[in-house]
Amino acid sequence: ATAKRPASPAMQRFIRAIPSATKRLALLRVYASQPSIRETGFHCSRAILASASSTSSSTSFWDKVKGKLFPDNVHENEAFTAEIRRLVKCAASDDEKLNRHAAIEMAKWSTIDPSGRVQMNIGMISSNRVRMVREGAIPHLMKLRNSENNKTRENAVKALSNLKIHDEVSVKTALEGGCAPALVALIATENEPSTQLYGLDCVESVLSHDPEGDYRKKLEDSNLKSTLESVLQAIETEKEIEGVEEDLELEKAAKRVLEMLE
Repeated sequence: ATAKRPASPAMQRFIRAIPSATKRLALLRVYASQPSIRETGFHCSRAILASASSTSSSTSFWDKVKGKLFPDNVHENEAFTAEIRRLVKCAASDDEKLNRHAAIEMAKWSTIDPSGRVQMNIGMISSNRVRMVREGAIPHLMKLRNSENNKTRENAVKALSNLKIHDEVSVKTALEGGCAPALVALIATENEPSTQLYGLDCVESVLSHDPEGDYRKKLEDSNLKSTLESVLQAIETEKEIEGVEEDLELEKAAKRVLEMLE
């Protein structure tokens, strides 16, 4: 099964650790038949597979594994959510190598390859984008785009571009995937102005593509209005201290979104 698609050394060690020859063969079949597993690495799924391999013999091991890795609700896929969390931790690290690894992987996991050599199916990529927003990847990627390392910087910018909520499809995917609290959190005063502007831009897109008001309610339930008011108050205080009179870019964006809520 792996003759044409050789498993990684980590994958090979994991397969050899499974005592049952029948289960090893079933696992190899899943591995060979699923591009998303081969391309993204198998380490994120070891715990799930270990659990599946210990189930009773009356349950089909192959079906058990596929059910765990590819559930009907892809937003709740535990293995990929765990991997996104690991990447976010790497992005938050002070280690440049971990930062570069996180930026490269998040860019890859959120990109649809136009050449047709797709790392993952489109549904899985959309779900990965939701996970990254939901798990707080954006503030760290905003910092990494200023990295001194070219590879880190380029991939952070690419990932941020992929995660941008700008059209009807991305709005629907993000809000139905539970990203409203994460989007509001981006606007909070403790973030850098660039991160706040990114969040405001996304929220403005949500409100612009929400004729029924369903997504607006989700944002309001996540304290959007009070967050905007806090941001504007902080800006006003800063302007008084520095003697600035004209509206700042962040202030204009916050006021624009607040008006959309009225």
